[in-house]
Amino acid sequence: MFPADYQRLKSLYLKDIQTMGVMNLTPNSFSDANKLDSLKKMKNVFENFSKAFDIIDLGGESTAPFNETISSKKELERFEEYFFPLVFELADPKTTISIDTYKPEVFYEVALIINKYWPESKIIFNDISGKIDDELLYLLKDSLKFDYVLCHNLCPSRAQAQDHMQYFCEYILKDVEHFFDEGKKLLDFNRKIIADPCFGFSKKHDQNLILLKNLDKISSIEAYNSVMIGISRKSFLRDGLDLKSSFGLNVAEQRHAISLKAIFEKMNTPLVIRTHELAPVYSALKSLESL
Repeated sequence: MFPADYQRLKSLYLKDIQTMGVMNLTPNSFSDANKLDSLKKMKNVFENFSKAFDIIDLGGESTAPFNETISSKKELERFEEYFFPLVFELADPKTTISIDTYKPEVFYEVALIINKYWPESKIIFNDISGKIDDELLYLLKDSLKFDYVLCHNLCPSRAQAQDHMQYFCEYILKDVEHFFDEGKKLLDFNRKIIADPCFGFSKKHDQNLILLKNLDKISSIEAYNSVMIGISRKSFLRDGLDLKSSFGLNVAEQRHAISLKAIFEKMNTPLVIRTHELAPVYSALKSLESL
């Protein structure tokens, strides 16, 4: 549950900020594997997330580099086992559900269920592939209402999205600028399009830090409806910490909060903060209030 003054803090400092809470339906997620291994746990976490976050991000496949790709069938089975029973049982939460996948067929099947049983909830296709291909363009022409997240991923094809850490650019700021500039030319902005610089994808350690410090200088993202910031539990923020200790975890979240504070100070565009916990967002806003 968010603190009582959270909404007040948001309204003080930003034109528009939304929080996206991460729920992994995966047995091999690096952050919270197997935590949602029953309908009871799933229901409890989902209801808490519905109260705390503006958006709930659901993923059925871990895209961490050390994991293997799974089939569309397997990914859908995870939604069918853990998420669909929740949709069938609960009343429409009237929230926003983000489906984190690079497979259009998986997104579409899950989105149809949400649209049928929770018609007043909004839907987002959080497409981590970064590929504006025929599959995507065909899907965007569908009558189903949903927003779309374009992620900076340099893999050569949608099927290779999982292998993103094998593909890098030399000059990160120029590449991200160009990537989103080209995206503007290809996408239909009749839908809400969110630009995600995609920290941790196709980026070396130093490139993540460079991008984080200079994100406000990427002018091409200003044409998008909003910008997603997803640095929660990213390895480049955790480097050098003893993650086995509670102190190390606290320091990692402090780094997250400090980074968010800097972004809030410099950027005027609407933001979506993708995070595993609300605390760093709240801490960043509280720090601004104390200045």
